[in-house]
Amino acid sequence: MLGLGFCFCTVPIVKRLYKDEQRCSLFLKRHIDFFNAHPYFASWALGAVAREEEKAFTTGATDTEAIRTFKERMAGPLGVLGDQLFWSRIKPLSAGLGVLLALTIGYSAVIVFIVLYNVPHMYVRVKGLFLGYKNGFSVTSYLSMERFRGFLKALNIASMLVCGLLFMAAAKWSIVHDYSVLFAFIISAGLTFVLLKIGKSINIIMFIISGVGLLTGILFTLLG
Repeated sequence: MLGLGFCFCTVPIVKRLYKDEQRCSLFLKRHIDFFNAHPYFASWALGAVAREEEKAFTTGATDTEAIRTFKERMAGPLGVLGDQLFWSRIKPLSAGLGVLLALTIGYSAVIVFIVLYNVPHMYVRVKGLFLGYKNGFSVTSYLSMERFRGFLKALNIASMLVCGLLFMAAAKWSIVHDYSVLFAFIISAGLTFVLLKIGKSINIIMFIISGVGLLTGILFTLLG
């Protein structure tokens, strides 16, 4: 997963700490193992590992098992937090807002989307790297879900607001440009609600809705 990338990021550390080729090799082997965290939060572990590796070098410690265990145990929480924050909220929120602005202001929405999505994840990456390096193993105290709960709630509210505005903008655009899009949306929305009520899986719903959209497009093309 991220093991190779994590190892690559430790190269500047090993170059600064060790001059002996064998010790450099052992160092890199320690950090090329399996590491499956969220890519935006991996820097939190990287900063802490840099701090602890420096500490081990300074004190002459040869037992690095604690560092390996730390990485192993950090992968899960970093992955969950990153998924909840970015994949489930910031990414769809930024995309939805980008589409909303595209329907209202045009191509300028691309720039807004790029800024909205990239600023948060770059901030998280840089902050995590510095916090990890400053606190070492103690960086775990900054990673509780409770600490991010208020922010996650705010993102949920913003997402619902953008979703409502997006529906409005899409309906307006459809009425002005092409009624078939509005018709397909109304049919798909109603059908999705019914299928969810009767307990159909998301995969089945997506397959059916895709088929409805395709058939609607063909129908309106033939009629037009």
